[in-house]
Amino acid sequence: MSDQEFRKLTTVTSNVEYDLLKTFLESEGIPVMYKEHGFGGPIRSVYFGNLKTANMEVYVNAENYDAAKALLDTDFSDLVDQEFEDSLEEPSPAPALPGGNDEQS
Repeated sequence: MSDQEFRKLTTVTSNVEYDLLKTFLESEGIPVMYKEHGFGGPIRSVYFGNLKTANMEVYVNAENYDAAKALLDTDFSDLVDQEFEDSLEEPSPAPALPGGNDEQS
């Protein structure tokens, strides 16, 4: 393990939840790692599949903790609602016709 200090960000209960969180945070430049406790990992996957309950603690390095926590605490529903309303107000561009606008002389 490196000399970096890691902080526990949250706990998730499935591989799917971890994969979604990891993808989200890594898209923002925040590396993620996890640690499982108890009955888990490959043995859990063999017996229960990847969708069953796990106890996975998610960690980020200390310098990224505040940014990661802010992202987790962000309510994106207002942003989605605003983008939807904006899309209703702006006219959609006319679709391009096949073959373009060729004029023959």
